[in-house]
Amino acid sequence: MVAISIKRGKALSAYSQQSFKQFHFAMLVLVMFTIALIYSFYDPMKPAILQCYIDKLSGSKIPEHLQRLDDVLLAERQPTPGRTIFFLETSCPNPKMQTQPIGLTVRQACAIESAALHNPSYDVFLLYASPRYMDKKAEYPILDAILSYPNVHMRNADLWAFTKDSPVEKWFNGAELFKSIYLTAHLSDFFRLLTLWHFGGTYLDMDTLTLRSMESMPLNFVGLETNISINNAVLNVSPIGYGHEIAHKWLLEFQRNFSGTLWPHNGPGVITKVMRRACCTRKVLELENNPDCCNGFHVYDKNAFYAINWMELQNFFEEKYLDSMLEKTNTSYLIHLWNIVSKFKTLKTESEAPYTVLARVNCPKAYAAAGEYF
Repeated sequence: MVAISIKRGKALSAYSQQSFKQFHFAMLVLVMFTIALIYSFYDPMKPAILQCYIDKLSGSKIPEHLQRLDDVLLAERQPTPGRTIFFLETSCPNPKMQTQPIGLTVRQACAIESAALHNPSYDVFLLYASPRYMDKKAEYPILDAILSYPNVHMRNADLWAFTKDSPVEKWFNGAELFKSIYLTAHLSDFFRLLTLWHFGGTYLDMDTLTLRSMESMPLNFVGLETNISINNAVLNVSPIGYGHEIAHKWLLEFQRNFSGTLWPHNGPGVITKVMRRACCTRKVLELENNPDCCNGFHVYDKNAFYAINWMELQNFFEEKYLDSMLEKTNTSYLIHLWNIVSKFKTLKTESEAPYTVLARVNCPKAYAAAGEYF
């Protein structure tokens, strides 16, 4: 009886510790959201935000040491419709600067490299919403790592030209989007839908790690995050036909019910609402691996892209969970890393945490350029 009581006590203690960790994790996220909300209201740079997405050197002579990235709509090398993986950068590093520098974190570079490595026959395009310039005098070891792949390309995207003749042109020109208190996130939600409406193909968040090829996956797919929600971190539509129709509906839904004060409302909320209306049932879980219900549009189960949910993400950064995390993601196409939380977790490059172990294999060049920390 004593032994049973001790075991039960240990089990309860372990359960309590796990519960405390989850509670602490949830409180951390809540604090982060609160800080972001306060900062958004009182940010002294707020009036200058809109100008950050306009090229201030357009029509003027560019200093010799700077090189402007080509515009995605004007460049000779265009994305291949339906066979391009897109990554987007929608932040504004400093609204008061005349030109915004090119810059990627090593983890963002890892996301891009892993996609390029596993999908060599696909184009991989990184699009910047705020015009970016490369300093010819500077060294970019992390950029060099991803640009060593012949299928990786970087471009600027003039948002106003990019929106022209789209179903949301008039709404976008009204600048309602730029009033959002979560502008970077909401602009990203909008920009990915517009990009897929233009070209079709695959959109991936910059906080993903691709584990295997997606080249043989069927056209038109999304993935369940929970039993009631489809996430927008991974999206694929065909450039014509039904996939393009769905992208059109996503844009119209975004415009119709846009909210600048609700963080997830314009992302997973838009995708979930449209798919519930477009498919044969409004019960999202019944769409799982059931393309016949959606005119051939695939809704993959959680394991495909979101095997690790945000509540257990901490385990992905701890060495003791290596085996369990590798097993959990063994059949996943990619891992979503929930950047709003994971960006605060640093790892030494020699770490044997699940993330670093997988990164060494799936983004070796970015990993080699990381230095002491990844």
